[in-house]
Amino acid sequence: MQDWQIRKPTFFMMQSRTRKFNHEELIRILTTRSKLQLLATFNRYRDDHGTSLLEALSGEHGDDFKKVLQTAVRCIHDHKKYLEEVGIDT
Repeated sequence: MQDWQIRKPTFFMMQSRTRKFNHEELIRILTTRSKLQLLATFNRYRDDHGTSLLEALSGEHGDDFKKVLQTAVRCIHDHKKYLEEVGIDT
């Protein structure tokens, strides 16, 4: 995977002036990338911003939509761990 393929998604996930997430772009990235590409993007986000994507999403004002995004990211990152945390046997 080329460096620009990882860098571009992490840059466009955030709206630069407000430091808030561009939810449409985040959804597009989550739904069009393979798991390996997403994991690389999550790692690159952490390297570029000094915090994980989950921590950054936690810092935003809470609503159901944000919780769905957090759940999706957690499941992509490690679905077995997430299911164990919520009490579902895998």
